[in-house]
This record gives sequence, structure tokens and C-alpha cells, in this order.
Amino acid sequence: MLEGRPLEVARQQVSLFLGDRVLSTRDDVLRIESQYAKNGTFNSSMNQYAVAKLLRAELIARALFSWEIYRRLLPKSLPASDELIAQLKSEVSTAVDNSLPDIIKHYDRAVQYLGTTNTMPPLSELVETGNQKVGAAIDEFFVLRSESSEQPAAITSFMVDPARLEELRAVKSPKFDLTRLLALCEELNLCYANRAYMAVAALTRALLDHVPPIFGHASFKEVANNYAGARSFRESMQHLEGSARKVGDAHLHVQIRPKEVLPNATQVNFASDLDVLLAEIVRLLS
Repeated sequence: MLEGRPLEVARQQVSLFLGDRVLSTRDDVLRIESQYAKNGTFNSSMNQYAVAKLLRAELIARALFSWEIYRRLLPKSLPASDELIAQLKSEVSTAVDNSLPDIIKHYDRAVQYLGTTNTMPPLSELVETGNQKVGAAIDEFFVLRSESSEQPAAITSFMVDPARLEELRAVKSPKFDLTRLLALCEELNLCYANRAYMAVAALTRALLDHVPPIFGHASFKEVANNYAGARSFRESMQHLEGSARKVGDAHLHVQIRPKEVLPNATQVNFASDLDVLLAEIVRLLS
């Protein structure tokens, strides 16, 4: 069983992470409502469907990210057992359930778009989807761990360290809105955890295109070659520019061919260089 300090720290980190999700979820729902209000279709089943889809994705994200925190704090020496797997599933499920008040509020508001007519799926169904996803991820983790002493990259790490994400969320910059950057990081993690490697390549390229103004440059190539940072930083950025961008371009622009080879976790994993980039952004804007 997971207990003691690792369990205590995991619960604390999960609580902080889920607390931060409240604001981002609110902003996402408001964005959807604003779009449909502008189109004159606020009180519509389309608006309900869009909000339901967002809440479903949010519940899956809360479950998977919470599991990742527990996974990172899981002692390697702790043997797998049915009791441990059940405990981890229960910990994540309980944490997500405790984070539901804002989800319920957004769900109830969406139900009222159409008054007594409701096309929303049951909230319990949305919650259960997240439980099923994280349950499958936990089972897969232990199956793979039992088969190999070295866990595969897609299971053992996310592209963006959850702790780095927390640092980015804490940044309050009067000059730059980090909403899109945070969304890119979160979607990178979701895609990587779910082995959507072509999406990871595309999102990495999109992130590189998004951040140059923070460094006072118009393109990431200029950041890699001209930013007045440490030499180690420039080397990491040049690696991102030279390799990550090309990998992204290859999967964005290639046309259909007689034979294909799909990317794997190793090909798209630029996690260490991305962390150097994000750490510098935190340093500049804090």
C-alpha cells in the first residue's frame, strides 16, 4: 500500500492541482458561452453539447493528471498488488469527486440553456468516463512494469512536468496572457499519455511558434540563435529548433505515400528541452 510521506505529498499536490483547474474550466466554459451568444444560439442544444464535451474532457484530464502525480511519487520498490491498484484508483476517484462542485455548477447552468428540455448526458456518465480512463491507465502501468524493469516513456512521464505547469499557472504577467501556452502544455500531456504521437509533434511545433515574443523575438529561430541567455539554454533551444520543428513539420505536411512508419514515444519526446524553455519563461515573467 502507498502510505506515509509519499501518500501525504501526493494528496497535497493533487489537491493544489485540482484547485487550479477551477479557474481554467470557468474560462473555457465562458469562452464557449460567448461564442454561442455571439451567434445568437446561446439557448441551444449545440451550446449544451459543446459544454458537455468540454466537461467530459476536463474530468478525464483531472483524473489522468492526478494519477500522474501519484505515479511520480510511487516508490519503485513498492511491489504491485491488487490492494495497491485498488487504493490508487480510489485515491484518484475520490480526489476528482471532491473537485466536482465547479463542474456541477457549469453542468447545471448548461441544463438551463433549454429550460425543461435537456439534451445533456447524465453528469454521472461524464464522471464515469474519467474513472474508466484512469482505471485503464493504472492497470496498463502495472502490466508494463511487471514485464520490464524499465518503464516505457509514454507511461513513465508526461511531456510537461506537472510541477512546471504549476509554476506557469502561478505566473501573473501584465504583458503576456499565458492561457494558450498552458492549454498547449496540458494538451501535450494528454496526447503523450494517450500515445497520440503525431498530435504531440504538431503541438510541440505550435508551442515553439507561440512563445518568441516573451523573449523579444519574432520567431523561435531567432530565440535559438540570438537570445542572450546561458549557452546551455541556447543549445537546448537549437535542439528544439533543429529537431522538434522538423519532426513536427514531417507529420504536419507529409502527403500520403505507399508505405508509412508512425512516430513513437522516443521520436517526439523533447521533454527535457521543453522544460528548459518553460523554466526560462517562468524566470522571465515571475
